[in-house]
Amino acid sequence: MTICDNRPGLTGEALGCIQADIEAATAPRQMNINERASKAEIISAAVELTDSQAHEIEVLTEQRNVLFALLGVLAVLQLF
Repeated sequence: MTICDNRPGLTGEALGCIQADIEAATAPRQMNINERASKAEIISAAVELTDSQAHEIEVLTEQRNVLFALLGVLAVLQLF
């Protein structure tokens, strides 16, 4: 759990948290899997990779929703 999990809204702090989430999601991960790795190590690495990808999908979905909300606000403001 990061400090960004309870975002207060579209403030500078929340946008900074989104940037931190992007950096965390795109950071390289070290997985030492080779022909001598045990079945448990391979499964553990696969689960870790799946979890990190699920988190990245959540972050991207949240960012998409924020962008659509901003697009909606801009569209409404454009009408007036």
